[in-house]
Order: sequence, then C-alpha cells, then structure tokens
Amino acid sequence: VVELPQGEYEARVNELHFFDRSVEELIHKFNVTSFTRLHRDAKPSSERTYFQFMGQEREVPDTYNSYLIRFPRTEDVIKFTRKLNSNANVRFAEPNYIGEVVVQPNDPLYDEQWDLKIMSMEEAWDIETGDPNVIIADIDSGVNLSHEDLIENLMDGWDFYENDADPSDADGHGTGTSGIAAARGNNSKCVSGVCWSCKIMPLKVYRKNNECNTLNLISAIYYAVDHNASVISEFCVWNDFSNGLREAIDYAYAHGVVIVAPIGPNKLTKEKYYPGAYDLVIGVTATDSNDKP
Repeated sequence: VVELPQGEYEARVNELHFFDRSVEELIHKFNVTSFTRLHRDAKPSSERTYFQFMGQEREVPDTYNSYLIRFPRTEDVIKFTRKLNSNANVRFAEPNYIGEVVVQPNDPLYDEQWDLKIMSMEEAWDIETGDPNVIIADIDSGVNLSHEDLIENLMDGWDFYENDADPSDADGHGTGTSGIAAARGNNSKCVSGVCWSCKIMPLKVYRKNNECNTLNLISAIYYAVDHNASVISEFCVWNDFSNGLREAIDYAYAHGVVIVAPIGPNKLTKEKYYPGAYDLVIGVTATDSNDKP
C-alpha cells in the first residue's frame, strides 16, 4: 500500500508513494509523520519462500513491507490500528506493546552457582566447553563492555533504545544474562558461564525502568539474524499477541536461529506470555536451588 523512496528505510509522509487511496486518507487523518521499515536490511522479492516446522510448511514473512508508523501521542492508537486492519490491503496493524523484564540473575561466584550443578554442567564440560563460532545474541539491557569475565567473548552489538553502536549496560541485567550464557570459565575470575568460548552479541532494547517494547525487540531479532547469530536469548514478556513479533520469530527460525525466551514473569503460570508462548520459541522459566519453580 506504500512505497518508500528508493534506497531508503525511513521517510516522512510527504516523501511516500501510496497505492491505496483509503490508506493514504487514514494516514493524513491521524497525522502520521513518518514510516520506518522494521527490518532495515530487508530486500524486495516477488518470490515466496517456505520453511518446515513439525511437518508443516510455513511461509517466510515478507519483512520488506513491515513498517513502524509514527504519529502524535494525542491520536487514538487503538482506533487507528482498527481502521487499518479493516483494509484488505493491510496485512496487519498493531500497537507497539510494552512488556517487562524477567529473571534477574545474582550469583557472583561459582560455588554459589547452584544452577550449573543442577544442570550437571561439569559433566557437560567434559564433552564441550563452547565453540567460538557460536554467536549468542543477548537481547536485554546491554552489557558491561569492559567486564573482565566477558570482554574476551564480546563482539559488536547495537543499542536499539538510543539507536547507536554503544550497547553499554545501564541496568546490570544484560551483563548478568550474558555472564550466565558465556562468561569465560576456568580462568580464576568471577563466575563461569555455560558456554566458555561462545561469542556474545549484546543487543540493548531497554534501560533502567524494566520496560521494553515490541518495536525494539523485533528490530533486535532482525539484526541478530542478519549478523549471523546462532542463538537469540531475550528476557522481555508480554500478555499481548504481536503479529510483528511472530513474523520476526518466523524469520529467525527460517534462517536456522534458535530462539529462547521466558514463559512468564518469574514463575509458572497458566497465562500465555509472549514471545515464549510462540510455537517456534523454546520457552523457559526459573527454578530455585531445589530445582522448584
């Protein structure tokens, strides 16, 4: 329904070309200011591609035509999305949902890391201590870029909150989750991660207020896949189903990336929390030192 100027991933409304008059009228009615392609590096394609999941064929989403639409806070976002969704030429429209961060790690020394003992990691390390070709995209609050137990395993990342190349941790949560995954082991420093030699790609999506949104997470997932991540580990949860987030996860799975996410806010629950509830995601939760939820 809309086309950006050639070679651009972002444009103001007066620079766009609309193919649907009714959508154009809505865009002006709700005072939309700009369009930004969610998957910045997406390429246009006229061919449909597919992937297999549990014996079913699924279509790889067309990420080239998914956009963030900006408009004034004074406008009614729910009314706007309903109007857009009533148009047959619009695949879907939804708000930028706000979620919360879960599972705060706090184990400073290996002797206190009962989680590794519960997982029988010492037996696992006899077989494998980690492959440096495995890249773990840690989508969280960023990372302490000078941390002595992480610095050897860190690679370039991105800050989707400030939109710059400095994913420094302002909260501490991301440094903790990165350490759980890939702190250097057997080096007489701090803690031991599960994968001593795997690489961490720090992708920052929130700061100190424990709030993350679907826009930043979607952008981080596309970035991780396009920069050769092997695993995506993220720590935000929502009650709301997001089509945009589901498409990003489909894209990651179709490119062979493993996605891990919480199934709820720090405890088992019968409620569905996303993205852990999507069928292509490995949903996880926390346990205590007795391996109980």
